[in-house]
Amino acid sequence: MATKHNALKFGCLAFLTVQNSGLVLTMWKSRTIPGNSLLGYLLSSYTQRSDTDDEPNARTEQDSQKRSWSSKFRRRDFIVLLIPSLLYTIQNNLQFIAVSNLEAATFQVAYQGKLLTTAIFAVIFLGKKLSIQQLYSIMLLCAGVACASVPSSSTKNTSTSAHSQNHAFGIAAVSAACIISGFAGVYTESILKKTQQGEENESKERMFWLRNFQLSLSSLAFATFGILAVDRDAIRTNGFWHGYNNWVWATIVLQAVGGLTVAFVITYTDNILKGFATSISVIISTVASSLIWAFQLTPLFLLGMVAVLVSTRMYGMSAVKALPAPAPQIDEESGLEEEKMALQQEEEGSEEDEEAAEEALGKV
Repeated sequence: MATKHNALKFGCLAFLTVQNSGLVLTMWKSRTIPGNSLLGYLLSSYTQRSDTDDEPNARTEQDSQKRSWSSKFRRRDFIVLLIPSLLYTIQNNLQFIAVSNLEAATFQVAYQGKLLTTAIFAVIFLGKKLSIQQLYSIMLLCAGVACASVPSSSTKNTSTSAHSQNHAFGIAAVSAACIISGFAGVYTESILKKTQQGEENESKERMFWLRNFQLSLSSLAFATFGILAVDRDAIRTNGFWHGYNNWVWATIVLQAVGGLTVAFVITYTDNILKGFATSISVIISTVASSLIWAFQLTPLFLLGMVAVLVSTRMYGMSAVKALPAPAPQIDEESGLEEEKMALQQEEEGSEEDEEAAEEALGKV
């Protein structure tokens, strides 16, 4: 049983590592394909497409539940979730703007700055207290992201056949995505904690999937609104699927399965192993960018990447609290045998006492 659990645990981590690194690489490649227009495929159509693919995942989990959620589906809760849904939709678009103007490795290292923003918002809104080690790790993270974000001479004024990359604009976009990601994550956590107070464990699990389903619906609504408001004329002219190719579809699939992958990783592993998976995915993306797309690894970038990986590891280790040792479990059969032996010893002891008493009476 333990072997099966370990296999499932490391299988989830391996898949998360491949998913994280593959998503960044396919996302970057899909935005810099030669021959596409200035914008490539429409970002609003991709956001709507990925939100649609997330919805069946949540619906599948919803259908697997035996009890009805109709009593849990309150209009007020749905309205409250509109805020993080809008934020996640904006964050999704900012990620593509950033990856369109940065190298894949630079984007992934800089995007780890969301750990900093999440920690800040957790202190402000959740009253979380940071340890000394966490404060040091955050300062190291800031230094690492700053080093990795400095453009090299080869990336300055770099021009692809699709469009010219603007490094400063890309850094601004990824910074905004980190801020929105941190706030949306903390805000969603506060909502879940309030709605789960007094719920049983089984009820909490159902509530978790319900909230994800609600987020998918509202995010889909915002993405559809973005299509109608921004790219309506372009879709009429070129069609909804303009610019879609194998790289785009691969990005959609990886994005769609990412949420469920994280859910399984959280269920079967811990934050330490999840941090390892994230660190390995950063290394894989960096090596792949260097080997396949000739990304120049400067000493400053390598220093920043190492600092980010170490800071992520430090923060994850300090977040884990020591758990009490589990109480020893006694096998029922062995426990019964011990009870029988104890009874036999008591009976033998009582018989010896009776014999000794009889001998004493005989002597008298």
